[in-house]
Amino acid sequence: MSALLEEAEAGLPDLYIGPAASANGVQGMQRYGFRIGPLGFLFPEQCPGEIVMNPEIRPIPHTRNWMPGVMALRSNLIPVFDLHALLLESPIDLNKPMVLVLDQGKQALGFVLKASPQWLTELIETPAADVPVPDLIAAQVSKAYRQQETIWLAFNKRDFFTFLAERVKSC
Repeated sequence: MSALLEEAEAGLPDLYIGPAASANGVQGMQRYGFRIGPLGFLFPEQCPGEIVMNPEIRPIPHTRNWMPGVMALRSNLIPVFDLHALLLESPIDLNKPMVLVLDQGKQALGFVLKASPQWLTELIETPAADVPVPDLIAAQVSKAYRQQETIWLAFNKRDFFTFLAERVKSC
């Protein structure tokens, strides 16, 4: 019991998700992914992530509903985005949020999720032109992959994070 208290006090993540490593003998690519409504997004390559349950998200005045605010994580302020509100115009209930934090330190961004990320295997690249991508984010999608009937979008982390920062500035 004391070990759990020490972990909580140390501010360790609820669930750390390291960068994916390819396993031998498995066909197709493997990565973690998360869903925003019907859209599937892959973690950027070589990008760690962690799930933080019920963080305190502090609002920032005069921002749009898709940026609920910032959260503190190991002495860093992490901007938190609600991609459901941005892409689907239906904000998530923030009473008990689950936040996926991608990257670490000053490079980190948080995304509010309804469901935990999942480990995906047998991802096969598919032509991006064959995939319906919302116009708003089409320029940030670098590749598309199919896992059975589900499409997963890969995005350039730097471009996507810059895109979000520019959208916030335009408020």
